[in-house]
Amino acid sequence: MTHTTRITAVFSAKGGVGKSSLACALAFAAAAEGRRVWVWDLDMFGTSLADGLGLLAPRLHTRRDNGEFEMNVPPDGQFLEPSQIMEGRRARLLARRGAMGIPFLNYAFHFSRHGDVDCRLDALCWKHPQEETIRWLPSSPLNHDVIRAVDQLHGNRDDPLAWMRRFSWLLHAAWALDPAIDDHILDLPPGLFGFTREVVRLLTTLAQDDPFPADFAPLPELTQSWDPRFFLVASPDRNDLKATFSHPVLVDAPGVVPVVNRNDKPPETILSWLRLNIPAMPFDWRRILFVDEDRDALGELFRRDRLPLVGREWARLASTETIRGAWNPRRLP
Repeated sequence: MTHTTRITAVFSAKGGVGKSSLACALAFAAAAEGRRVWVWDLDMFGTSLADGLGLLAPRLHTRRDNGEFEMNVPPDGQFLEPSQIMEGRRARLLARRGAMGIPFLNYAFHFSRHGDVDCRLDALCWKHPQEETIRWLPSSPLNHDVIRAVDQLHGNRDDPLAWMRRFSWLLHAAWALDPAIDDHILDLPPGLFGFTREVVRLLTTLAQDDPFPADFAPLPELTQSWDPRFFLVASPDRNDLKATFSHPVLVDAPGVVPVVNRNDKPPETILSWLRLNIPAMPFDWRRILFVDEDRDALGELFRRDRLPLVGREWARLASTETIRGAWNPRRLP
């Protein structure tokens, strides 16, 4: 029997528009439906979902002589206390090489495969203290890890697709560990170029059932099918709207759902401005999803400029019409 996995890419032209908030909201909404969810924090530019969500890091016991983790060792199911996480971060700050401190997704990108042996992504998965079913792969917020990531994501002229190729193998490794994953949710870096653009193209390849390049990971075609989804988040700022909705990346993302959040203007005002200033928008403007920050639970989350995961806020958020509508975009008249 073929299993279908939904892969959702959440991206934006600039940072601070609520991209990560929407990615987290979608993850909790999917988990509330009993789906098996993995969240990839691919925005490696200095912020981390580990901090915004208060995630707990997995405990990895086995280390090499130089202090690095043996990342192909199965997890033992134990997690660090917040004080231990801070101690591990300090250890990493004091050592540019060697000791990793605690495991972040960045280190999986640097892992060197040996034949069919890849890193154990399940051993690198963090958990939320109140919702334990979602598997989180947060990026590192530490300065030298960020610098290294930026060099790889946008500065590797010798092999600009190196991390894109590596990401295809990490997806394959996740599938090999857990073929029953229902959702991969990707929080991509801001900017509609470089790694983000290539991820969109990779998922478009999946959507069209086209083969990957020869040096990318093989697809499990006989037992697995893929359902790529795309969410492009923008603010009502006109500079952001123009840069976002006129970009050719929209052509690469079939069925993209544009989201305008923190919306303090009537949707008709924004639509009129878009039709006037971008007459050749590469998608149907009727697909735009507007988030009303005064009355919508998702809007409340955006307005607070943080990820307040306490109590039952996520349960309420996951049940809102905005999230349901985002997963199942309304039919066009």
